[in-house]
Amino acid sequence: MKSTTIFSLLSNAAGVVALILVIGFAIWQYQNIKYQEVVNPIPTKLSSPSPTIRSTSTIDIVVGPTEFATASATPLPATKIPPTATVLPQPNDWAVPPTAAQLSQPANTPPPPTATVAAGSDSLANFCLTVTEIPQVECEALVILYQELDGERWRHGSGWFQNNTPCSWNRKIISCSEQNITGLFMPGEGLTGDMPPEIGDLTELTALNLIGNNLSSIPPEIGRLTNLAYLDLGANNLSSVSQEIGRLINLTYLSLGNNLSGVPPEIGNLTNLNRLFLGGNNLSLPSEIGRLTSLTHLGLNGVTTTLPAEIWTLTNLTYLNLSGSNLAILSPEIGNLTNLAELHLADNEITALPPEIGNLVRLNVLDLRHNNLTSLPPEICTAFQNITLWPKGLCSH
Repeated sequence: MKSTTIFSLLSNAAGVVALILVIGFAIWQYQNIKYQEVVNPIPTKLSSPSPTIRSTSTIDIVVGPTEFATASATPLPATKIPPTATVLPQPNDWAVPPTAAQLSQPANTPPPPTATVAAGSDSLANFCLTVTEIPQVECEALVILYQELDGERWRHGSGWFQNNTPCSWNRKIISCSEQNITGLFMPGEGLTGDMPPEIGDLTELTALNLIGNNLSSIPPEIGRLTNLAYLDLGANNLSSVSQEIGRLINLTYLSLGNNLSGVPPEIGNLTNLNRLFLGGNNLSLPSEIGRLTSLTHLGLNGVTTTLPAEIWTLTNLTYLNLSGSNLAILSPEIGNLTNLAELHLADNEITALPPEIGNLVRLNVLDLRHNNLTSLPPEICTAFQNITLWPKGLCSH
């Protein structure tokens, strides 16, 4: 009986110990679960707060409840994300692993240009290494022109360096043909300062229009542009022109209306010139101008110095402008220019016309305004009765 009692007591004690162990294990398990919830919380629904932005040294990464959403869940509105943040694809968008481009490219942002560079940066030379549309030396010449002539202030300078196809930067300015720059058209663009010598690297240019800017000098390297047919340097602040201009033997059009004090005698080499405009200069003309026998248009308005006799040998002239040239007497040799269709003599001091002017049988326009003329001889009025005559009253007497 005594042994049975002892056995019963031991059994009861074992049960108590087992119960204590079970309760202790349950308490430990419960505490561990609570600890894990604190350290690694598990979202249970998508109505949690908006995602936040965690900034790293390379990219901005979206973190928050949507990273744990299922494939059927809807990502939180993009409007809650600051516009400067970089938004990565959400996990439910990853049907395939994201590419490196997806990870680095901001959402809803167009890809960057193929090549772009700040206009004043030191990387412009390297920028031209990416250009294949034109020779690198031509690209570099454009870069230097832009930098040294205040390109950021040009009227049409905003599109430069936005890609590696210079011919598309601004078609109002740049003209290309057969992988070369063949035309620069920059009238009144706002170019300021000395034209850099690199202009001479654009050797395929056939047209260069720089009228109406603030250029103070043109370098001798202009003489390298031997393919030029059209050159307009008028209405700038030039005081001289290099003798190298005489190398541009393919020119058919040349305008140098500035404040020039002289024209180099080498201008006589430009025997293909059809049109020459030197108006607005107080210059002396070299006798070599008489060699320009192909001239059809000659503008000397405002040229107040004595005209060389060789002017009257240019018999192919159809247009001659001598307005504002302080002429008191018109040379009788004007009669040699029998192909003249327009003769402009306004704003002078002419008191009489030589009879030889009657030889100009092809004349259509005769401008005599603002002179000291009160009338014309009847024979001249008879010869010119079918032309446009200014002022009209000169033949009414």
